[in-house]
Amino acid sequence: MNKQVALIIVLLASVSLMRAENSAANKKKNPGFQIVHTDKKTGQLFQATRPASSNSGEVAQYTLKEKEERFMMQLVGYIKPIMGWDIGNVLDGINFIPGDIPVPATKGNKADYFANPMHSAIGVHILALPKTKHQVTGYIQGMFNGPKSAFQIHHVYIGYRGFLLGRTTTLFCDDHSKLTTIDPQGPNGAVDTHSYQVSYTKEFKCGIQLGVSLELPTFDKYPGEYYGKDYPQLDGTLYYGDASQPIPDIPLYIQYQGKGMNRIRLSGIMRNFFYRDQKEDATHHLSGWGVQLSGNIQPVNPLVFYYQCTYGKGIANYIQDLNGRPLSYIPENIRPGKMIATPMMGWLAGASYRFTNKLTMGAVYSQARIWDSGTYYPEYRQGQYIAANLFYSIRKYLTFGVEYLWGDHQEYGDKSARLNRIQTMMKLSF
Repeated sequence: MNKQVALIIVLLASVSLMRAENSAANKKKNPGFQIVHTDKKTGQLFQATRPASSNSGEVAQYTLKEKEERFMMQLVGYIKPIMGWDIGNVLDGINFIPGDIPVPATKGNKADYFANPMHSAIGVHILALPKTKHQVTGYIQGMFNGPKSAFQIHHVYIGYRGFLLGRTTTLFCDDHSKLTTIDPQGPNGAVDTHSYQVSYTKEFKCGIQLGVSLELPTFDKYPGEYYGKDYPQLDGTLYYGDASQPIPDIPLYIQYQGKGMNRIRLSGIMRNFFYRDQKEDATHHLSGWGVQLSGNIQPVNPLVFYYQCTYGKGIANYIQDLNGRPLSYIPENIRPGKMIATPMMGWLAGASYRFTNKLTMGAVYSQARIWDSGTYYPEYRQGQYIAANLFYSIRKYLTFGVEYLWGDHQEYGDKSARLNRIQTMMKLSF
């Protein structure tokens, strides 16, 4: 928390210092700064250098500009109170995560009401030398959406000529292929996580875009005891220890952008996991990989389809419902001391229809699934997710929404539980 606050203070102090130095050096001819309403072109310029997720893509109402437009800055964010009702089961928190639905439902917890105004965000976005080949981007954004509503930094990076350095959404994620939901978590089979990275993207006039990244890896791995069926006499023996991870994750993609929102993207990721084999007193490593096909189809202007399908081994921390569960790598039954990458899948299909400039309706179905993990993590085999919502723009800066959510959590041993949720929101953007 202290480091995150320090980052914000340093960034704001740097902006103030740059402005003061510019004023001193150009006292007689200082063009000055002005605060203006954000026009369409300026809004598009900022959005093009900002994460695409619904939590980051806000259009700021005002922009601080140097009169010669060599420097621009926006304070961007929103306040988003969410109120809802759980029916048939109860989830703790406003994130709708099917894998966290209690199985079976806790007695006395078959319904509940919640209200949480803390899913709100604030950020600072800077553009230096905008609209030139030397344009520099600086962006930092934090949200009140952590445990006990703690403030967390989600994005902090600098961009220059296609290069990006900092922390933001992984390059393996395709946010444009996900339907916007009131639920902060979103579809459970979608790829969505944040990472520290150095990335490069290049867009060509023919509509082709390429991207590659080196990202700091995170793993939700099995904690360390053998319980394989092949050697029952070894059950409970601690054979697996931690090791440093010297190789970064490498996501990459190729995308084609057609007319309107028609687009298709093929993504991949390569990763390695190092662990300690206590039986042989040696360090080993495993390879993991993932592929994803995603995009949008817009047959007519008001109607947009969304799709995303991901399959791989050892990529649990990239898939929403599997993130945080020790499922990326588990012990290998036939060889105590060795580990294997677990196969898993996530996918979604959805659509939105814009009736007017103010009224939009959407729906999405999503699923996450994992195989071969029942011995070591029987608490999760499959999760399903359905969302249907309606958004009405009262003003440009004020949106009301209502949403129905359905989730299904299936464990090994044919155990399962379901949950219905109805929720509303009022979102004030600035």
